[in-house]
Amino acid sequence: MLVDTVADYKSSVSSLEATTYLFRIYRVLGINKPQRHKNLYIFYTIILNGLVNFLQPIAFTMNYFTNELVSQLGSLLTSIEIVINIYGCTVKFIIVAWLLPRSRATFQLLKKLDERCQAPDELELLKSIKKFGRLVIVLLAVSYLSYSVSQFICSLIAGHPPYGLYIPYINWKRSFWEFLVASSIEFLLMNVSCIVQASNDAYPIIYINILRTHIKILLKRLNRLGTDPDKSSEEHLEELKLCIKDHKNLNSLFETIAPIISTTVFVQFMITAAIIALTLINMLFFTTNISAVANSCVYIADLVLEIFPICYYANCLIDDNDLLSLEIFHSAWPEQNKIYRKMLIVFMQRSQQSMSLSAGKMFPINLNTFISVSNFLEIFHEINSFLIY
Repeated sequence: MLVDTVADYKSSVSSLEATTYLFRIYRVLGINKPQRHKNLYIFYTIILNGLVNFLQPIAFTMNYFTNELVSQLGSLLTSIEIVINIYGCTVKFIIVAWLLPRSRATFQLLKKLDERCQAPDELELLKSIKKFGRLVIVLLAVSYLSYSVSQFICSLIAGHPPYGLYIPYINWKRSFWEFLVASSIEFLLMNVSCIVQASNDAYPIIYINILRTHIKILLKRLNRLGTDPDKSSEEHLEELKLCIKDHKNLNSLFETIAPIISTTVFVQFMITAAIIALTLINMLFFTTNISAVANSCVYIADLVLEIFPICYYANCLIDDNDLLSLEIFHSAWPEQNKIYRKMLIVFMQRSQQSMSLSAGKMFPINLNTFISVSNFLEIFHEINSFLIY
């Protein structure tokens, strides 16, 4: 539904095109209903999400009651790490699916902002964000799917299913064909989970950068404000009013996407904290193999790096937004009339409102949070090195 609206744009370039791949994935995942065949799509949604987002986590949990790893505490902790990630991915996906209709409001806001883009440098920024949004979803999907593929290949070589899920009526130890069927089912389910995870992680990155792009475009307009000698005072005043409307639309866009980003990133922070704690306990007390310790370190590093892009771009959003008041102050206002200057003062005061995101209204989403997590890991790494050597 949201993908179809991109074609309705009259302009040659639109920032909404940065979300084209994202919403195509949402359609594949069953949460972006098309205009046609709605009943068939609902049936497809129930089957797909029933298998991936409900039965798969249950199958991972049932594995504890049917697998010998419950007697090995180290293996149990390793398995729990994966289960937490699976449940967390499902929770984030449900949140995104529930709040996704809010994204329709962003379509109208982005349409208003895009229609204002006429200058070549502004259109160039729109082209850049279009490429960036599509590149983000491709890179995340490929990187997550590469894990699924490598795990599948390694498990085939080792002679056991990738994750040992509980699948009724299939015992992979009984025959070679049942082993292949079990491995293939797990591989397909994990591939869909990887796509779900990629879409969950791509949403905040793409929308934050769309917002940043339009802030940069507004900065360019503010820089040109009142500098054209051929325009009258009334025309300069009208340009200022249009910039104020742009800023109002930017604030509305921020308020629309902030709840989705806040809740999903909060869940991701909780997942990261829980898995890091379990992994470090496993490394400190139950892992004696150096290669296993190295694998755990790589796993933790990957987990922390997963939250780095959102923290980085959220920090950039704050910095870009802070430039607005400075650009307004340094614009060509001394030559303008009294009405213009009064309106500019009010505009400058409103532009000082920060666009800072928070995870669940508890943790700020910025580089300081990321650095705090990194420092936490460094302390445990030193403890682990001391115990080993």
